[in-house]
Formats: sequence, C-alpha cells, structure tokens
Amino acid sequence: MNYDLMIPVMRRLALQAGEEIMEIYGKDDFAVKLK
Repeated sequence: MNYDLMIPVMRRLALQAGEEIMEIYGKDDFAVKLK
C-alpha cells in the first residue's frame, strides 16, 4: 500500500464528513431521528 497517496484522500474525506456532521448538528430542527 502506498500511504503517501492514501493519506491526502483519507484526510479530505474526513474533513468532508466532519462538515456534513456539523451541518446536521447546526440545524434548528436537530433531533435524535436525524442522528
């Protein structure tokens, strides 16, 4: 495995996932069903 190629991709995906998660937590109608 070439970790030098994988690390930037994994980092980008983690940042995108974090943005989506924070968008859900920031909604006004945040409820358990959204989790």
